[in-house]
Amino acid sequence: AHLEAAFRPDAEGRHIVSSGEASMLQVAKMLKQQFPNYKFPIMTYHKFMVKMVGTLVDPSATKKFVEQNVGHPLKLSNQRSIDRLGMQYRPLAQTVIEHFKQLQDDGLIRRR
Repeated sequence: AHLEAAFRPDAEGRHIVSSGEASMLQVAKMLKQQFPNYKFPIMTYHKFMVKMVGTLVDPSATKKFVEQNVGHPLKLSNQRSIDRLGMQYRPLAQTVIEHFKQLQDDGLIRRR
């Protein structure tokens, strides 16, 4: 994407370079199917609980930060990168699973 953007005159501005969007729970479900021996999140919490517990777990997670960032759906479009940069994407689940395997290979996640 960087090379295409550098050499294409119509590639001005920002481009979303991702095959799709997924919540953290959706990512966990993708990984759980491929790696059933790992523990992944299985549910979401109400924003009220995140505000209450989040600041205890991570003091930088202020209630204002939680209010502005938690519970808002992520909506992105990669159409511009497809049209202007000629990008072709793998399925998001494939990317997530391959990344997790790479983390294992690098020793950053223990194999189970």
